[in-house]
Amino acid sequence: MSRTSEVDARPPSNCANCTPIASHLGIALANESAPPTDRILRLPEVLEIVGIGRTSLYGMVKTGRFPAPLHLSERMRGWKLSAILKYLASLEAEQ
Repeated sequence: MSRTSEVDARPPSNCANCTPIASHLGIALANESAPPTDRILRLPEVLEIVGIGRTSLYGMVKTGRFPAPLHLSERMRGWKLSAILKYLASLEAEQ
C-alpha cells in the first residue's frame, strides 16, 4: 500500500455531512460574495506590482515616500496590499 493512499485526507465524494474546511475556519472562498481580505505581500510581489527595484524601494521606505513593511517575524517582512494600493492611488492623484 502506498503512503499517499494511507494519508489521503480528502473526504469521500458521497459524504452528506461534510462541509468545506474553509467554512470551518471562517475563510471566504473565492466564489462566495465576500469582501476581499487585506493580504500580506512579500517583497517579490511588491516589486512586481510597483515596478521598481529592491534598492529603490528600500530607499523610498527610508525617506518615507513608500509604506514601511510590517515585521511579521524576526526575519520576515511584508506589506499590506491595501497600503500598496493606497500608495499607487496617491501617485495617480499627483499626476
